[in-house]
Amino acid sequence: MSRSVSLLKNLSFDEKTGCWNWTAARNERGYGVIRYLGRTVLVHRLAAYLWMHFDLESNLDVCHRCDNPACFYPKHLFVGTRLENVKDCVAKNRHSFGEKHGLSKLSNADVVEIHMLHSQGKSLLYISDKFGVGKSNVCMIVKGKSRLLA
Repeated sequence: MSRSVSLLKNLSFDEKTGCWNWTAARNERGYGVIRYLGRTVLVHRLAAYLWMHFDLESNLDVCHRCDNPACFYPKHLFVGTRLENVKDCVAKNRHSFGEKHGLSKLSNADVVEIHMLHSQGKSLLYISDKFGVGKSNVCMIVKGKSRLLA
């Protein structure tokens, strides 16, 4: 059986979005995974290989126009550099920043309070000690160089 037929066996078509959603194994980020030539590959990369002549060994990313990690419909995929993929993510506001970021130490409410304390004349050192973050982090926040999640 050809690999494309094997992929299509695990397809669930979404009439609303047009996505070909992968119904078999997925990784922790929601991307379909499959064994191919003795190794585990991402389904959307394999789809790009089969239908878009993408080189599976390429360092380029296979990106989703639909922003659906389970989708492997070739018309929803495009090949780009890691930077292009990140820019696409930022342009579509899908990236994690502020309290949504897994490594964030401050909540959005903390950032608001930091601005308030600074406007009341509290020192950067006082504020950084209060919140347990570096003085440079507080400085970035009060200068508006660290984004507050809307």
